[in-house]
Amino acid sequence: MGILVFLGLYLTSLYSYPLFHSLAELFSIVIACGIFMIAWNSRRFIDNNYLLFVGIAFLFVATIDLIHTLGYKGMGVFQGYETNLPTQLWIAARYMGSISLFIAPFFLRRKLNVKLVFSIYTIATSLLFVSIFYREVFPVCFIEGVGLTPFKRVSEYIISLILLGSIVHLLKNRKEFDQKVLQWVVGSIILTIASELAFTFYIHAYGFSNLVGHYLKIISFYLIYKALIETGLTKPYNLLFKNLKQNEETLRKSSERFSNILGSFSDGLFTLDDEMVVTYFSDAAARLLGRKAEEIIGKKLLDAFPEAKGSVFVEKYAEAILSRKSMAFEAYFGVKPYENWYDVRVYPYENGISVYFQVTTERKRMEDKMIHLASFPEVNPNPIVETDSTGHVLYLNPAAKQLLPDLQTVGFCHPWLAGIESFAERDKNQKKVGGVRETKIGETWYEQTISHVLNGKRLRIYSHDITESKRAEENLKIALEESRRRERVISALLKSTQAILQYQEFKETAQSIFDSCKNLIGAKAGYISLLNKDESENEVVFLDSGGLPCTVAQDLPMPIRGLREVAYRTGKTVFDNDFSKSEYMKFMPEGHVSLDNVLFAPLMVKEKVIGLMGLANKPGGFTEDEAQIATTFGEIASIALHKSQTLEALKHNEERFRSVVETAGDAIVAINSSGNIISWNRSAEVIFDYPAEEMMGKPLLSIVPDRFREAHLSGIHRLSLTTDRQITGKTVEMFGLRKDRSEFPLELSLASWQTKEGVFVTGIIRDITERKRAEEELCKSRDELEYRVLERTAELTKTNEALQASEDRLRSLSSQLLTVQEKERKRIAREIHDGLGQTLAAIIFGLESKLSQIEKETSHHGISLKDILSLARNGMEEARRIQMDLRPSILDDIGILSTIGWFSREFQKIYSHIGIEKEILIAEEEIPDSLKTALFRIVQEAFNNIAKYSKTDRVRLSLRKTEDKIEISIEDKGVGFDMENIKHGLGLASMKERTELSGGTFFIESTVGKGTSIRGIWPI
Repeated sequence: MGILVFLGLYLTSLYSYPLFHSLAELFSIVIACGIFMIAWNSRRFIDNNYLLFVGIAFLFVATIDLIHTLGYKGMGVFQGYETNLPTQLWIAARYMGSISLFIAPFFLRRKLNVKLVFSIYTIATSLLFVSIFYREVFPVCFIEGVGLTPFKRVSEYIISLILLGSIVHLLKNRKEFDQKVLQWVVGSIILTIASELAFTFYIHAYGFSNLVGHYLKIISFYLIYKALIETGLTKPYNLLFKNLKQNEETLRKSSERFSNILGSFSDGLFTLDDEMVVTYFSDAAARLLGRKAEEIIGKKLLDAFPEAKGSVFVEKYAEAILSRKSMAFEAYFGVKPYENWYDVRVYPYENGISVYFQVTTERKRMEDKMIHLASFPEVNPNPIVETDSTGHVLYLNPAAKQLLPDLQTVGFCHPWLAGIESFAERDKNQKKVGGVRETKIGETWYEQTISHVLNGKRLRIYSHDITESKRAEENLKIALEESRRRERVISALLKSTQAILQYQEFKETAQSIFDSCKNLIGAKAGYISLLNKDESENEVVFLDSGGLPCTVAQDLPMPIRGLREVAYRTGKTVFDNDFSKSEYMKFMPEGHVSLDNVLFAPLMVKEKVIGLMGLANKPGGFTEDEAQIATTFGEIASIALHKSQTLEALKHNEERFRSVVETAGDAIVAINSSGNIISWNRSAEVIFDYPAEEMMGKPLLSIVPDRFREAHLSGIHRLSLTTDRQITGKTVEMFGLRKDRSEFPLELSLASWQTKEGVFVTGIIRDITERKRAEEELCKSRDELEYRVLERTAELTKTNEALQASEDRLRSLSSQLLTVQEKERKRIAREIHDGLGQTLAAIIFGLESKLSQIEKETSHHGISLKDILSLARNGMEEARRIQMDLRPSILDDIGILSTIGWFSREFQKIYSHIGIEKEILIAEEEIPDSLKTALFRIVQEAFNNIAKYSKTDRVRLSLRKTEDKIEISIEDKGVGFDMENIKHGLGLASMKERTELSGGTFFIESTVGKGTSIRGIWPI
């Protein structure tokens, strides 16, 4: 399809290049405006401002491109302007677009002041129009008959570098973009760079490189369309809601953190809901019972542990669920593989119970052992004491004597027996035969088992050290209290996360989260607030004064100052337990609730504080642990806010997308995996003549011609069995069936998606009847045009052949002319040397002889013979110079290398300030005779030009032979010249012509201020 589009555009350019240019530019203008529309309408709920900034920028770029299109050569809109006007507008638009793409990534995490951005772009665009149309100070970019100016070319390179910088910025922030969107945007920028480089070559507004540049621009904007418009319509989550997954990950990590806290308990822990289904099974429980959590969770208790049926454990759990009361008990489970004593504590919560347990079999064994040892007092390692009712110690076993040496003398006043008399009296009144109590001696705890013997006249006290047990019990109490506290935290967090799913409005969700946090921490008052639109103040979502009087209006904005400002600036939870005496009290408005202490937890989205949860008046003040808890609730509130914004945006998008579908000019039809229609827009009603209510639920076969139905059914069947998405994005041409059973050609573009309900397919259908007719007409015109092109091509081929023959004849003539010229020079030089030179030599010789005869005579008035002799010698030298200039005889006598050496010496005699460096890396016999004259003339002409124009003090001459070529180069470091503006004289032209006529290639390079280099290369 793309090839057909480009072929159509190419044919359009042949018919009318302004029409082609208008189509290409209008495509990019429509895409740019589409980006602005999507960015503008989604600005309230997108997470970063990159898209919004690019959208605004592209709106103004599209404006300049529109004026550029109207001002293009051949459009006739702006009279009196030539190609320079659209070229200036082009450069202005490209500068604005490239700089905008370079700046845009800086707004990924920054607030965007939309009014300011609009103002800046409006001013910049206006200044550009003024500089081009009114003041006419914008640099010239195109000169008719010459082509692009240096400013235009340099600008294209600068724009390309800026675009490369924008790619670097995008790749540094790749985590902020969906991977596919990022690839399309980067690809679009790369093609834009290629387009800019193509626009540096053309010399005519309708040139080939101009055509290529516009093709590349079309592809570039197509990729932008794929990245920002198509993705924004079909997959809005990828473009707008990427950070929702990040917030979900934050919630997951928070849950993992609390799971790790539970997993750190040494006691076994599991939870049951009201139906006795296991909802949690800790690592410690799995270890103590030898079962894996994944085998247990989700099953009913008796299904997971059928051995427990009818046990006291199940009875106690059922009782706790019904009564909602905590209980503790110790019991023995006698069925393998769980045969053990267990110390169990049960705590109910809102929808079930938590069960903590320890295996106490070893402790039970130790107690039994002590009871056994008590029957052998003398050998019992534990102290045993016997007293009468008055406190006299009647017996101490060896262990007691060692532990309590002063017990017999102190009696009831000893800590060991303190309170024993009241204990005995109580047992007597209650008719008990003994009991158990605990006592502490120093740092050691003992458990005393007291028995009445001899009808209660004596008390026998059996004791054993329970210090380790007491420590374990204390640790257990601490752990149990910590477990209860953590359970309350987890329960409050679970309730808060459930509120996110339960409520649609953020205010209701926030109220539930706040109440859970406030009740857990024990604060009396507080609020949740959010930043207003300009981020200057807090707006209260709701406020809980804790029952205390407050005359401050709840809708009064809260300035960001004091301790609130600290929370916003640092992004961390802060608190002050002496707030009433702090410096922040000066910010409190009159009539505000009295505050003893305060805590502020930030609500953060994408590392940016967007609101606060405030708590106040907690008895005893806030702790660091409570601040951490408040931080977690703040994170949950942030997720709730983001979820609320997402739902609102989704609702808005659904309405907007539904509106787009219903108002689309093409038919849009969706089917399920069974091939039944589930969506039928208004354009489908018009094209197929079926109303929507008639088509909903019907098979798509009803609009498919009979000959295509079998293939259609096969495709639907394959689609229902596979998750292959290769059909997505494909466009095909086929035929449709109207209600009146008439067929018509259509173009079908497919897209598919999958849910739990199966695979769904959406088709965009366009009636191409008129286009097909136009294509047929176009084919006829194309065939006729191709025939005419072939005729014209044949004519041009003949003309080219004739021109080539003329060029060959001219080249041959030029070569013959140079040969004749050299021969003529050689003849004249020989005649001067043989005739005039010999004559002048004879004259000089005669004059010298005559002068020697008469030099003794008296002098005569007038010119002397010496003067005549001097004139004759000058004439001789001038004749020799002319002869050497015409053709140095040594070139024919001793060869080119000696001639170059002679010429260099003669040159330095005249231009002594210019040094010559020679590098001769070739032998005389290696140089063809036909090449020697050309080499000498090139050296002669180059040295003359250097002497006249270069202002250099050094020349480098190199003549060498490589494997397959002979090369001469002459370089200077003089003033140089501009290659584009130099008017080549006869010297440069003759050197080039001699080189090419002798079978070589001539090169010249020069830079102003850096010198000139010429080279001639001849293949061997």
